[in-house]
Amino acid sequence: MKNCPTCVDTHIIRKQFIERDLFNATDISQIKWRIYGQNFTKQDFEKFLKENKEAIKKLGKEKISKLLKENKMDLKMTIENYADKLINKLIEKNYVQIFL
Repeated sequence: MKNCPTCVDTHIIRKQFIERDLFNATDISQIKWRIYGQNFTKQDFEKFLKENKEAIKKLGKEKISKLLKENKMDLKMTIENYADKLINKLIEKNYVQIFL
């Protein structure tokens, strides 16, 4: 990925995608991004999400559970498990939907 001041990087994903969009969304389908002039791949998205796992964990179990559309929270799952589950869903099921 080229180095440019307007390119999406790990900090943009943390600040805008996780701390703003995921935090404010009630459903992942509400999040739509358009990235122009940058070859932003699914692998980039995965890398940046994993680099920002701590920010995802800060969303909390309840919020992540709602984003995952679970009927009720699994009290046995740790925040670590929930963060991993959300990261996997975003990569495997939602990447194309988010980054049309």
